[in-house]
Amino acid sequence: MTPATTKNRVPLAKLTSLDGSRDLHPPTVDEYADCITASATDRSKGLPLALVGKLPDGSFVIIDGGHRMAAAKKAGRDKVGVEIVPVADLSEAMWLSAGMNTMHGLRRTNKAKRQAVLMALKARPDVTTNELVDHCRVSRPIVQEIHYTFDEERRAPRPKNLGRAEETPKEAKAPQEPTHSGDTTESGGAKPATRMRRDGRVITLRPKPENPKVPVDHKGNPVPDKLAPIFARADEVNGIMREVSALKGKILKLAEKSDDPIWGKLDGAEVKAILGRTYDIVKAAMPYAVCGGCRGGEAGSGAKCKACGGAGWLNVYAYHQEAKEIHV
Repeated sequence: MTPATTKNRVPLAKLTSLDGSRDLHPPTVDEYADCITASATDRSKGLPLALVGKLPDGSFVIIDGGHRMAAAKKAGRDKVGVEIVPVADLSEAMWLSAGMNTMHGLRRTNKAKRQAVLMALKARPDVTTNELVDHCRVSRPIVQEIHYTFDEERRAPRPKNLGRAEETPKEAKAPQEPTHSGDTTESGGAKPATRMRRDGRVITLRPKPENPKVPVDHKGNPVPDKLAPIFARADEVNGIMREVSALKGKILKLAEKSDDPIWGKLDGAEVKAILGRTYDIVKAAMPYAVCGGCRGGEAGSGAKCKACGGAGWLNVYAYHQEAKEIHV
């Protein structure tokens, strides 16, 4: 909910953009500039006032209306009418801005939606996924993906030897390989492996017991028998992910041929964004961990589990983001 605002005219030179890296849509800027010029004689053709935040030091930041401000500059205006809302700091302004432009203005691209979620996270790093979905009006899979990446970068450890000379590692001794007097015995059985000690004695190595492997998830938790076939298909998803990644690399390489009459027309940035998103969608289909809420459905309440919805397992995004919200 936006706090109470006041209306005033502010010099364009005093307005600062919160998302300076945001790509403006030139046709929209041109259309808005025409409306601003026409409003000088016909007020009905004017645009809604942009929303700016006023910081305690008296400076202004644009919360909503980047295209309108660019259009006002193109129309030759020095001042522009705006709605002003007081904000305590830049974080509050960023949070408000991330929730704007969801129901009006230029239709948001996936890139703009991602920028909004990331801005909200920078403003409130401890916000939950549910709060981000409601505030930014962005689909849960996109929010989960960005939230997970953001948290991973926050948890990344700093290098221990930062600013210091690297120590030269000592040369490691090569391990002694087991020696064999032959592959099989006279009776056809396999001969036991042997190794020579430093004193010249040859000892026989004990064979390691062959224990059947218990399937585990990516976090090392045992997988229930009924979920084992699903987790066994993780390589199947990995294969598709590798194919998508290889396809993206191949197309981007073709897009570099700017002089080619066909491939030169490819938009490399768009290809990278679309196939990158495809990669993330496929990755979300991979079983990552047994659900801790219903323990893979063994707790007797799998169908009612809020974390997995009865599936018994979570993908990588749901595991890292949903767990803290439902206390899994």
